[in-house]
Amino acid sequence: MLETTGLTIGIHPKDENEPTTSGTLSIGFMVDEIKDETTLLDRNNIKFDSEDDGKSWLDIHFKDLDGTILYFVQPKW
Repeated sequence: MLETTGLTIGIHPKDENEPTTSGTLSIGFMVDEIKDETTLLDRNNIKFDSEDDGKSWLDIHFKDLDGTILYFVQPKW
């Protein structure tokens, strides 16, 4: 995790079962409101999957043009 004022970025190894053309990592961005990000992705016709662990976070996963796995995550704290 990389953090600075107003920005948190997570860089993690990707799931080995997920094919990608850009390597073996996923990049995440912590956001305050996940609904804003789903609206942005919808507006730009970007397909995504969402997940809610029911306790501590919501997230949406999508890929950039190179196939890199990206995600937005909203903590529930």
